[in-house]
Parts: sequence; structure tokens; C-alpha cells
Amino acid sequence: MKKIISVFLITFLLLASTSGSLYGSTYDYKDEETLKIMDAVTKYLSIPLEEQKNLQVIDNIYIANSDLKKYKELQSKLLVEWYSGIGVKIEYYDLKVNINSVQNVDDLIKVDLNNIVTFKYMNADFLSGYTDNYILYLNKELLVEKEIYEMDSKAYLLESEINKKVGYNEYISDKIKTLKEKEIRLNNDIADFKNTFAKSKDSNKDSIELFGVIYNAQAAASWALANVYAPEEYDADCTNFVSKAIHAGGIPTDGTWYQGSNAWIRVIELRNWLLNKGYANEYSSYSFAQLGDVIQFKLRSNGLYTHSVIVTGKDNWSEYPYVSAHTSPRYNVLASIYYPDNDIKWSGYRVLDVHGN
Repeated sequence: MKKIISVFLITFLLLASTSGSLYGSTYDYKDEETLKIMDAVTKYLSIPLEEQKNLQVIDNIYIANSDLKKYKELQSKLLVEWYSGIGVKIEYYDLKVNINSVQNVDDLIKVDLNNIVTFKYMNADFLSGYTDNYILYLNKELLVEKEIYEMDSKAYLLESEINKKVGYNEYISDKIKTLKEKEIRLNNDIADFKNTFAKSKDSNKDSIELFGVIYNAQAAASWALANVYAPEEYDADCTNFVSKAIHAGGIPTDGTWYQGSNAWIRVIELRNWLLNKGYANEYSSYSFAQLGDVIQFKLRSNGLYTHSVIVTGKDNWSEYPYVSAHTSPRYNVLASIYYPDNDIKWSGYRVLDVHGN
């Protein structure tokens, strides 16, 4: 096994000032100090990956003694129990941190960054990856005091929403509360997830003709994998990305479903169009998800389906579907990272079997 942690620096735009400050900050960021910040945030972000690799809880010594510390400790415990329970671990990973901006805010160092990870699941014969956006606040000892992060969210928008509604202290307290609720149901979630694949649908869907349309699932998946890291066209680009993929697989456009239309870029409208055209059947189990199929996730806060992904891989030892997506980029990751692993955000899912019967 190997661990690769690599870090690269962006070229900082220095605003004109006598102190040579970054983004108008009064903090004097010298090269050595910038490198220390990079080192601190990289080590902080590497802990969950190490835990998924070793299936052991690791004390994150890069966090200040705060409510965030309590949250990350419980999160680590549940992460290790989840991956141990479903029999999945990471073989190795490559983590890169790309800093977007650094500011001095109320005696803390505010770092907006992208966490770019490539990794390999044990027993998978392909690579996986993702990019996430974080805002981290570090103290003078370069320990993380605050973390602004939600999966598939832009951190600056999330922070703005937090400040308008509840404030950071209540935000992190609510996250601790929801993790404690998840802890209660974790064993049931593991059992349910494993039982999902006890009896799976066995079908070969590399290329299939349905209702007069030839759908090439491999072509759809290949397009998705080749374009995961392409620029996103919309702030919420997930369904646009999926539509492009299934179109590359042979699903034809019409007067309702075409690039830029509601049916093309909106979660519910895409599902309705696929079903109404007879291009898909809907199921409520991952066991029906095959290459080129679409999976959509239901947001817990409002009960609406708000996220679309496409199945781009199946490993050689389980029936688990691996998916790719936009907003934020996901490359061949387990569908379970959305639900039930992240059932704090998502409350359910549906599988759109684009291949028909």
C-alpha cells in the first residue's frame, strides 16, 4: 500500500499595498508562512483518507480544542464503522490542495481551498476521485478552528447562508446533533445496504435497443468519465452533466429534452421525460443500477430530488455501483457516499434504469 500526499501552490494575486498583503489582508504572508499553512491544511484533510485506508480512527491533532473537534471525532468514528461494516477501504490516495484565497479575519487565518483527491478502492480495477471546496479558519498555531464544508456545495455560498440563518456555533452544534442521530441508526443502515445486494439484477447492458433507440451504456459512462473535470456550465450542473452523458450514449433529443431545456438541466424534469418517453424504468434499489443508469438523490431538508449522477463503474467483487457527477466533480465513487453514508443531507434515492427491460 502507498500513501501519496502532494501539494501544489497557486500563484497568489498580490494586491498593491506597502505591506505586500494578500487579497487586501493586513497579514504579512511570507513564503515560509504560506508553506506552513499549506502543510497544516493538507495534514488536516488527509486524516479521513487515512482512516478509510486503515479502517482505524485517528486523532486529528490539527484541530483546535473546539466543537469542531467533537464533530470530527464523532464523524471519524462513524466513517470507520461504516466502511468496516460494508467491507470497503481505500488502497491508496493522492491528495492535492489548491488554495484559492487567504485572508486575515478576526485574528484567524481564513483559507478558501479546493481539496483534490484521486484514490483507488481496494479490489477495484479503476481509479476514483473527487474535488471539494472548503473554507477553513486557522488560529495562530495553525490549528483548524472552523470548517465550512458540505458535500457538493460551494463553501462561500454555504458560509453566507450560515451567517444569515444561524451563525457558525449553531451550525456546528446542529451537525453534531445530526451525527448523534446517525450513530443510533448506523448498524441498521449497514445491514440494509448489504441486504440491498443480496439478490441483484443480473443483466448485460453494454449496448441495448429499447423502444427503437440504441443505448450504448459504455459510451455514456466513457463520456462521463472523460468529462468529470471539465468546467461546469451551471452553478448546479449535475443534471446537465448526466443529460450530456446519456445523449452521448444514444438517447436522442426532441422538442422537450435538448441542451439547456428544463428537462435537460433539472432533476425532476429529466426523470419525468425519461419515464414518459419510455426510455427508463424507475427502481428504489441500488441492486438495479447498471452501467449508464441514472441515480437521483432526495434532499432531506425539503423531500425533493435535487441531485443526479450516472453509473460509470462496477467492481469485480461486489454489486456496488460507482458513479460520476458534477457539482462537485465525482469520478467513479461509491453511490453510497451520497446515501446512506451522507444521510444527514440525503434521505433517499431512486434508480432510473435507462436500459429498460
